[in-house]
Amino acid sequence: MPRDESIERTLYRPQYFDRIVAWGGGDAINNVIRYLGPGLQLISFDPKSSISMIGPEAFKSDAALKPDFESVKSTHQALVACLVSGTGTCDSQIAAFASAQQALTTEKYKVWEGLFKGAPNASKATTFLSQMQQLEQQKHAMFQQAFGSSPSGDSPDAATTPVE
Repeated sequence: MPRDESIERTLYRPQYFDRIVAWGGGDAINNVIRYLGPGLQLISFDPKSSISMIGPEAFKSDAALKPDFESVKSTHQALVACLVSGTGTCDSQIAAFASAQQALTTEKYKVWEGLFKGAPNASKATTFLSQMQQLEQQKHAMFQQAFGSSPSGDSPDAATTPVE
């Protein structure tokens, strides 16, 4: 597909992204370098590198997750309606929402478990986990620098929580 310079100039801005990941030889990397500046970093891989990415499709294809997502959505709507009504206690809606979230989380971790069991290279999967934990620690440190505390009281084990 030919590149469109007007689209690249519009998209490759720090207000939209903080990093650009590029694969390829010198020409491909030099093309991206033109757009770098303060607030926009390049992560580059030479053409011999390959990578697998786990996208939302990994979760959407799991049949057990669809009813869990729907349950979380409907119980959340019921909880919000109860809270907004201000007519009394919302204990049953809170419990239903918490239960739905727990079921969804359990199913998501089953999907992650299956993905890592099928990983072709266990040592790279372990390295990946270590890198994710380091990124989570960096995020935590940046929030503390900026706001004086972590976002929503992250717990120490939040570093192992997969990101969708």
